[in-house]
Amino acid sequence: MREASASTSNDHSITILLAEDNPANVMLIRDLLSHRGYRVLVAEDGLEAIEIASKAEPQLILMDVQMPNLDGLEATRRLKLHPRLNRIPVIILTALAMDGDRDRCLASGADDYLSKPVKMQLLYSRIDHWINGHQGQPLPDDQPQ
Repeated sequence: MREASASTSNDHSITILLAEDNPANVMLIRDLLSHRGYRVLVAEDGLEAIEIASKAEPQLILMDVQMPNLDGLEATRRLKLHPRLNRIPVIILTALAMDGDRDRCLASGADDYLSKPVKMQLLYSRIDHWINGHQGQPLPDDQPQ
């Protein structure tokens, strides 16, 4: 588990778990979220994501789909079956953007889906949506669903 350090004075009360195996994506997303004041934990595969989520109980999980050892869809399924972790919102971030991929991702139990490359303003608005308890309300609609 790696924890990002932030460059703001935020109290880091919001923890986000980033499950992503691509080092460039990790660095970019982690740095941008840290700069906004989030505490960011990083998992490099689905198994590590489940382990870190069990220990840290983050407020939100950003989950890549195509990862080694355990893909993001199966990791999401397992998280949603866990009695302590099933309420943590999971946003799938994936390059899978073909017909049916969104439905397949949401069917795994994910709460939201964004295709890569992700516009950071949209990601920020989706994070705010889920962290601030707006479940059941329309999602910010800057990207086709």
